[in-house]
Amino acid sequence: GGSTLFAPHLPPMLLAEGIAEGELIEGTLRVSKHLPEEAVVRSSGGDGGNGGGGRAGVGDVLIPTRVFQNRAFDGDTVAVRLLPRSQWAAARSKSLIVTEYTEEAKE
Repeated sequence: GGSTLFAPHLPPMLLAEGIAEGELIEGTLRVSKHLPEEAVVRSSGGDGGNGGGGRAGVGDVLIPTRVFQNRAFDGDTVAVRLLPRSQWAAARSKSLIVTEYTEEAKE
């Protein structure tokens, strides 16, 4: 076979722990209709709505490449870890609205 393009998925137990501890953010992947290599994860817990989903204060999280989408499709429930702020990028697609996250959510 060839080289591995995508990172392996985390085991379910590590996913649950990471979400519970706020290290991972759980939400729904929404892929841009105009630029499919870009997507956002709409945090299911960032507004405090369901008591889960990760960090408070996190809005939409930009997923700037297909590699970071890691085999997920539009509408899938996913868990993501924020990159260091120095690696954040702005969305190129005008169809993505990305909300700013508050300073209370640590890097």
